This record gives sequence, C-alpha cells and structure tokens, in this order.
Amino acid sequence: MALYDTIRQDMTNALKQKDEFRLGVLRMLVAALQNQEIEKHAKLVKSGKEPEPLNDEEVMAVIDRETKKRKEVAMGYEQAGRPDASSQEFAEAKILQMYLPERMHGDELRFAVKALYESVPETDRLQFGKVMQKISENLRGKADMSEVSVVLRELMQAR
Repeated sequence: MALYDTIRQDMTNALKQKDEFRLGVLRMLVAALQNQEIEKHAKLVKSGKEPEPLNDEEVMAVIDRETKKRKEVAMGYEQAGRPDASSQEFAEAKILQMYLPERMHGDELRFAVKALYESVPETDRLQFGKVMQKISENLRGKADMSEVSVVLRELMQAR
C-alpha cells in the first residue's frame, strides 16, 4: 500500500476512533500532500506530460518538511516561554515522524557521510555544495540533512 493511502486510511481510523488531535494532524498533512500533488500536476501538464500521483519519496519529502516546521515553531514557543504550545507542536511532529523511516544518527551517520564524501571526485571535495548534493541524493529521507551538514563540515575541516 502506498504511503499516501496509508495516511488517508489512518485519518479515517482517527475519525472513527474520535481521536481529534491525531485527526487534525493528519488532515493538515493530507492538505499539504494535496497541495503538493496539485503543484506536481500543474508542472507535468505544463510540460506536456500526463499527470501522475505522488510517489512515496515525494510524500516523505512533504512529511519531512511539515515535521521540520512543527519543530521550528515548537522551538520558537519554547523561547517565548510558552511550554504548552511547544509541547503541542512537538506532539504533532511526533505523529508525523511515524510515517518517516528511521533516521541515521551518530556513528552510522558519520560512516555513511564519510563513505559518500570519499566517493566524490578529488577535485570536487573542496566544494561543499557539490559534496552536499551528492550526499543528499543518497541520504535524503534516511538522515536529517542539518546533521549531515555538520558532519560534512567536520570532515572537510579535518582534511
């Protein structure tokens, strides 16, 4: 079953179970996914191609973006001294993260970034943007790109 279909089914289940908080989060996510789908359809039609539904990778990108938004807003609420609003945003992010694959952290992340860094041609290793592009192509959805950026900067400075 496609991830988008799973989310819709979970939204229906939340409605049946009268879980209003989860239902609200999933409705927001479905709205974001529908907006992304409309944008994708418009681009495809404009280029003369046949419209197609979002694939799982595109759905995960939307979920990742929405999760980051929730975390950033939660941090803002914490800094403003509003722990109640912050905890609600973190709870929303936690629900969204359930639809993302487990992320790499620590040594596993360092090993993957180092291996990808070393696979880049020697002439491009000094250009952060080129290296980051190569790494993000391989680790998108598997790791937090802000963590990848920190690890990559450390690697580049050590050389």
